[in-house]
Amino acid sequence: SRRWRQRIDSLRAAEPGKLWVLAVGVADYGSPKLNLELTTKDATDLVRTLKQTGGRYAAVESLLLVDRQASAEAIRRRGRAFLEAAQVGDQVVVFLAGHGLRDAKQDFYFGAYGINPKEPQKSGLSMEEIEGLVDGLKARRKLVLLDSCFSGLLDELPENGKQASTAGVTVRAGRALSFGLTMLGSPAQRQASQVEFH
Repeated sequence: SRRWRQRIDSLRAAEPGKLWVLAVGVADYGSPKLNLELTTKDATDLVRTLKQTGGRYAAVESLLLVDRQASAEAIRRRGRAFLEAAQVGDQVVVFLAGHGLRDAKQDFYFGAYGINPKEPQKSGLSMEEIEGLVDGLKARRKLVLLDSCFSGLLDELPENGKQASTAGVTVRAGRALSFGLTMLGSPAQRQASQVEFH
């Protein structure tokens, strides 16, 4: 019908959305026992690569937080404020690279800068807080990438969520949390940290 042709034409004429990238990498934890090698580089390389290859998007907006910039509070506050500018037709990518830890209850926490390995719940980012970075955003397409120990141990899914594991990578899609959200996490044990926390 004419009405449907007009809708199709309007969709074709619509401009592509933007790509919004929040990249966090912590290599320098201020302690030789905690420091990592490539996590800051990985976050920096990801931003550079997406900017160079993001031709399908109207623009690539990025916020890079590394080392001392990447405290839990900074990730929550600056990261969320940055991503809230994303619109319905945009794509959001969140990348977190650093230590992953579990507390006494075996809950996962991302090791932000200033993490206390003995009490990760006080200075790390919980899975709920990571999900909170993208939950409720206008953007319908959201991808969260976790490059840290134990991030493959994603906690229980919403009732209508789905989880699958392929080649050691856990894929979690939780529609109950936020439409269009996909989470990728590293395997739990094969990437377990060699650092002993005392």
